[in-house]
Amino acid sequence: MQYKLLDKTLQFIEKNRNTPSSHEFFKNVSKFLASLFQINTVLVGKYNRKSPKNIEIITHLTNNRFLVNSILEIENSPFKNCITNNSCMYSEKILQVFPQNKLLKKLKAESFMGITLWGTQGKPIGLLSLVDTKPIADTKIIKDILKIIAIKASKVLEQNLYNTILSSKTKDLNLVRVKIEESESKFKKLSNLTFEGILIHNNGVAIDVNLSFLKMFGFKREEVLGNDITKLIYPYKFHNNIYKNRANKYTLPYEIEGIRKDGSIFPIEVEARNIISEDNKPIRVTAFRDISNRKKAEAENKKLLNAVEQSANTIIITDLEGNIEYTNSKFTELTGFQPEEVIGKDSIVLNLKPQNKKDFEDLLSTIKSGNIWKGQFDSFTKEGLLYWVQITITPLKNSEGQIINYLAILEDITEKKNDEKKLTEAYRIIQQNEEYLKNKNKELKFLTNELSNKNKLVVESKNRFHKLFEQSPVSLWEEDFSKIKLLLNKKKKEIKNLKEYLNHNPDFVIQCLSNLKVLNVNDFTLRLLGIEKKEELINNFNKNFNKRTIETFKNTLLALASNKKEFTSETEFVKGNGEIIKAIIKLNIIEKSSIVIVSIINISEIKKIQYELTKAKEKAEESDRLKTEFLNNMSHEIRTPMNGILGFSQLLNNPDLDFKKRNNFINIIQNCGTQLLHIIDDIIEISRLGTKQVKVNEDKICLNDVILELFSIFDIKAKENKTPIYLKKALTDKQSTIFIDKTKLNKILSNLLENALKFTNEGFIEFGYYLENNSIVIYIKDTGIGIQKEKQQLIFERFTQAEKELTKKVGGLGLGLSIAKENTELLGGKISVTSNINAGATFFVNIPYKPVYNNVKIKNKYTILIAEDEEVNYLYIETLLKDILKLNCNTIHVKNGKEAVNICKNKTKIDAVLMDIKMPIMDGIEATKHIKKQNPNIPIIAQTAYTTTKEKNKAFLAGCDEFISKPINKEKFKKIIMRIIKK
Repeated sequence: MQYKLLDKTLQFIEKNRNTPSSHEFFKNVSKFLASLFQINTVLVGKYNRKSPKNIEIITHLTNNRFLVNSILEIENSPFKNCITNNSCMYSEKILQVFPQNKLLKKLKAESFMGITLWGTQGKPIGLLSLVDTKPIADTKIIKDILKIIAIKASKVLEQNLYNTILSSKTKDLNLVRVKIEESESKFKKLSNLTFEGILIHNNGVAIDVNLSFLKMFGFKREEVLGNDITKLIYPYKFHNNIYKNRANKYTLPYEIEGIRKDGSIFPIEVEARNIISEDNKPIRVTAFRDISNRKKAEAENKKLLNAVEQSANTIIITDLEGNIEYTNSKFTELTGFQPEEVIGKDSIVLNLKPQNKKDFEDLLSTIKSGNIWKGQFDSFTKEGLLYWVQITITPLKNSEGQIINYLAILEDITEKKNDEKKLTEAYRIIQQNEEYLKNKNKELKFLTNELSNKNKLVVESKNRFHKLFEQSPVSLWEEDFSKIKLLLNKKKKEIKNLKEYLNHNPDFVIQCLSNLKVLNVNDFTLRLLGIEKKEELINNFNKNFNKRTIETFKNTLLALASNKKEFTSETEFVKGNGEIIKAIIKLNIIEKSSIVIVSIINISEIKKIQYELTKAKEKAEESDRLKTEFLNNMSHEIRTPMNGILGFSQLLNNPDLDFKKRNNFINIIQNCGTQLLHIIDDIIEISRLGTKQVKVNEDKICLNDVILELFSIFDIKAKENKTPIYLKKALTDKQSTIFIDKTKLNKILSNLLENALKFTNEGFIEFGYYLENNSIVIYIKDTGIGIQKEKQQLIFERFTQAEKELTKKVGGLGLGLSIAKENTELLGGKISVTSNINAGATFFVNIPYKPVYNNVKIKNKYTILIAEDEEVNYLYIETLLKDILKLNCNTIHVKNGKEAVNICKNKTKIDAVLMDIKMPIMDGIEATKHIKKQNPNIPIIAQTAYTTTKEKNKAFLAGCDEFISKPINKEKFKKIIMRIIKK
């Protein structure tokens, strides 16, 4: 209906778009509105701010008759409210509000709705009003249609006013023309009085302009007169339209763009008509209006409307009496009410209740004094559901500072309130112990038995039965099993084992279920299952069954077949919304009949509590067991080095012990002491971290130096295990100078490197870092035993099963990763791991990058491949390149000739190769031949400990461009590198 009315309105506007007479247009509007809404009276009036107490009625339609126009006083009338507030609406009892208004009394008015007509200067110029002898029902659609009509009506009325002014000015101009010889300046003065730009031209050539035109476009008079005005003030794309309009004697106002002298483009409204000059030649008078402010206001209004409509919160606007004037789309989503159900009604219909009476009094006093009030209300949706809102009410004021409306913003906090309630209830339930639950179960059984006995008594008295049945706080069903009994008795004669038959013949079970007749259920049952009507449940009760319910039904059939009078079991039901209810079901079969009274008790909460308590108990027992295992492990780990210290200390007392054995025993004692100290340090560290006593002390350090120190320490251990460690650095020393707690960083990386060495028996360990998203990512990659995906988060926690299993094989307390994680978090970082079983693991430590030197640019110019199987030699060459020579470069490290050949084959840009001659798998000579064959332009520098002329010639013959012997001389190395780069 709403869209049909809107469509009629748009068709009416389109049909009357070019109505030549404003008087005819307003008569058409009046007849259209009266017919569209079945309204008695339609009024259109002019408003002049020079006479603010009166309004001139220019169209008055009452009962399909146009009456004589008149002047009305607007004091003590709804017309004044409309002018002041843009619009006003009184859906009923208007005469009670304005009992002395003569016009309303004469019209026997019951309702009134009006909207202000605005001019392009943002001032009220008129009023469009509807008056009826009956209440107005659908105020929102009427208000929306009035707004649409008002847009066109405002333009027509303004055009009428303009024509009146223009007509007056034209008369004055004719008088001036007659007297032009006496005083030409009078014409100029009259033209310059208007705020509109006036242009007089002959076929586009400017004859005269007023001051407003010159100010509007920024020209001087001599720059305009005698020139083609079309090319001067209009963009090219509008020229054809301009030429077309000049063919008309009169052009209605239309919007277009103009060009100022400075080249800026701005929106204008143009209106033009032909007049006859004093020499009887046709000339054209064109009026220009700058509508920049109007366009800006329209855009702002549209933006504001979109923001309000798309707001995530509910927005309500009321008048001063609390009557609702506007709601956004979120209002319907929250309350269930449509806008048309509440617009024009007192906001009391929403039933918003404050916490107490004092809050309501505070609300009224606050907003009436012009201040903002905030608080919490609860209410019910249209469907009766409780909801809570955080509400902010703001008084809206006009330009004079008077309160004209109230704006209420409602944030839905129902879920938050429900969560608070659930948390409180959950905390209360968790405090109860198992003994309490046992007592509750006893009470529940007692209640079930008591209800069962009461159900038997219900049969004895029909009146008592219905009363107890309907008012019972337990779900009660009255069911007829007569047809099912017949089926069971027949089937018992045909088969030997009914239970086995039911298990293998689901179709028979379904047949019995379809013959079960539900005679009645009480209201509690409907609430329990979330169903509105008994008929819906009785006709489709099997929709509330699932697999567990069917199993219970099979047991019920067995009980009936055994002639049992009672049957009790735990089962499940499906609510209307799909939620599963766990319940105790008890059937009482009335003697000498097939009627069964079924009681169902919802035990979902009890089952949930039992499950949560069981899980909590299991977690506590698991935690206790793991702590015990940790203490046992700690005892073992401390006793092991202590046994070595004490045992070998006693052996040192032997005076006949030879020197070699004595030194060996001393080394063992020292190693055991170091091991014991490491264990004690871990225990103290994890204890300090647990008590939150550790503070971060940031200092200026060079990250390259830190990882180099760690590399030098752990490289020794790695060589003992025959596990090579590779080091990767991404920044120069200056770029890697950062603010960080060095001690904690060392603890993190030391623990991770220790773990990598422990769990890597074959392969290698890679240790390095890179810069990513303003963070430094340090990684330790190994080819060890790996970690199961499901346990990759557990290994960082204390006393966990996964950590225990890993440390069984290699010893230690298993606290290293916990210490690393907690220290990483103290540094504001994050630790993680990626791994697969038997495929190694990579640990990542992501910490904030806090550079000491902020203006250092990170850039790389050259890519240099270093083929070197000795890690120390590679580090020396890399240091020479980046730190001594200060060369902007990326380095790629390979450990054999085959890898070097593959890199050169696949890498698009290699600027130079430093090739060690003696390497495993493929030596440097063979690798050089392959590389030069693929790309003869890559410069290769041979570096070797062999310095004979034969070796040099062999290298040059293979394709090497330069040769440098080990140990590498820094100055000679620099000259060779510079020479290669220049090439």
